Parts: sequence; structure tokens; C-alpha cells
Amino acid sequence: MTSRMIAVMPISRPAWRCEILSGSPKKMRMASPTYLSIAPPNLRGAKLGGWTAGSERSAKEAAALAERMRPVMAQLVGLSAHKAAAELNRRKIASATGGKWYAATVIKLRDRLEA
Repeated sequence: MTSRMIAVMPISRPAWRCEILSGSPKKMRMASPTYLSIAPPNLRGAKLGGWTAGSERSAKEAAALAERMRPVMAQLVGLSAHKAAAELNRRKIASATGGKWYAATVIKLRDRLEA
């Protein structure tokens, strides 16, 4: 395990945290608070992200939603993604998350139906 020291350096904008890895000033790098919260487990060898059982369940749910939406999307085949999203919202058809439809959501659904 490497020894690390975190220093706060004042700058004209909000202070940034600098992380010095293994005591070498050459390895000093500017890091946002998000980076500092993610990097330490990664440096310890922890695996971040990846395919899990939840990912498998999400993929199955997305495929099931796509099949349920196939007849509706067949009616909207001539519309742009933006207009299709507006029509789905007008019909009060909930998206996968139960919210509004957006052009990007329609595009992803169309891609899933083509696959």
C-alpha cells in the first residue's frame, strides 16, 4: 500500500485538493472531490462497477418493456424521436422509470426493438 498525503492548495477559484501519491512531488495531480472519493478504493484494488445480477435484471426488464411497446412504436414509426416522445407523453404512457419520454429514450427503445 502506498503512503499518500492530501494537501489543500488555495487558488483564486475554490480550493482544489492535490493528492501526492507515493510521496513523489512529480506524481502530484489536481483532483476534484469526486475523484478523491472514488480513487482510494480503486488504489486498494477494489473493483468498481461491472456486470452484476442487478444489471442482468435491468436488461431483462428493458427487453420486456421494449416488447410491450412494440405495437405503440409501430404506430409512431413515421415520426421523429422528438415528436414520438411528445406523442407518448400526450398519451400518458409512462417510460421505464415511470416518468416522461425524451427523444433519447425513444431512440434507445427503437434501437432495442431493431436488435
